[in-house]
Amino acid sequence: MLLRRIMPAVLLTLVVSMSARAGPRSFVRRHRAWTALAALSLASATTDIAVTAHQKAEWGGYETDPLARPMVDLPNPAFVTLGVALTGAFDLACLKVSTSRHAWLRHVWWMPLAAQIEENARGAAWTATH
Repeated sequence: MLLRRIMPAVLLTLVVSMSARAGPRSFVRRHRAWTALAALSLASATTDIAVTAHQKAEWGGYETDPLARPMVDLPNPAFVTLGVALTGAFDLACLKVSTSRHAWLRHVWWMPLAAQIEENARGAAWTATH
């Protein structure tokens, strides 16, 4: 149920992240790896948000991480919006790094995205099993 409400925000984030001056096809061709990782990042974050919101609503769960607690304690619409917006902003920052003038940054741009995907997937799995 919550995923149905989140999917338009995820799709909107992907559409906004595409380049305004180039068509979507040329953007995807030029940034194929980033597009795939950004989609996985949004999917894992959305799953983590949905599982956390479900646990909070159904069983009165609480967040043990003091850094995440203020965000999780928000009402569900604000929690979902903030989670998707932060994930999209992080994805766009990684895109900017992937086109950096510094060669070493262009080689490691994918590492923060991979770490974010792994952490969100781990968080969703842990929340669903506890």
